[in-house]
Amino acid sequence: IEVINGIITEISTSSIPRDFAEILDANGALLLPGLIDAHIHVGMLGESQYFVDLSNCFTIESLLHDVQLHENKHPYLKCIIGINWDQSKLGRYPTRFDLDTIQSSKSVPF
Repeated sequence: IEVINGIITEISTSSIPRDFAEILDANGALLLPGLIDAHIHVGMLGESQYFVDLSNCFTIESLLHDVQLHENKHPYLKCIIGINWDQSKLGRYPTRFDLDTIQSSKSVPF
């Protein structure tokens, strides 16, 4: 990455730099030159490891089963967040009454 007066002027994949003042080896770490893209959702990155992925659910019953397994695996979570479900694969939207059958005292936002 070439920086002139605090502005990134070039990004190169070349391992041989042109003229340079300093080389910084990030040792394979992620280099973020600035968090100016609000679409990165950095805070959600860590949080998302606790979301339950429902992309392989093709019935309401399989969705409820996967959510219940997630609840059992992570009893310390304050709520269960299901992602990637598709009502066209499920045949309909899950309802509050469906989600109420999950054995949990937590909220289950979808």
